[in-house]
Amino acid sequence: MEMCWLSSYPRSGNTYLRTILWHCLGMRSTSVYPNDLEGRKDLENYVGHIEQKNGCTRFPQDTLPLVKTHERPLNNEPTIYVVRDGRASCVSLWHFFGKKIPLEQVIEGQHHFGTWTQHFQKWNPPVRPDTLLIR
Repeated sequence: MEMCWLSSYPRSGNTYLRTILWHCLGMRSTSVYPNDLEGRKDLENYVGHIEQKNGCTRFPQDTLPLVKTHERPLNNEPTIYVVRDGRASCVSLWHFFGKKIPLEQVIEGQHHFGTWTQHFQKWNPPVRPDTLLIR
């Protein structure tokens, strides 16, 4: 079955989108990151999150698997790409990292996810086929 990526640069509203999809459309989602919501069952229920078990996720039958990622595109599956102002995303990511690295290093992409611009360019949502860009 085809699936749909829910992609964004970190701290850009991906979990917020997942919450909207759950509450408005009853669509559950998962994440490529195990324990993405830190095992908080209350938050998992609120977001509509399905946690991985043994590296796989079971979606309800006849539903479109929605999968959160911040990684570079792995294939050409349909995608909803959420973009937030890069400055706000970087400051939020810096806070998420506990301010343990200088803000300049976050902006310069000296971490796993690279720069905001690199992420956007790799996904290239304005021209990527089967991609909905949400700003």
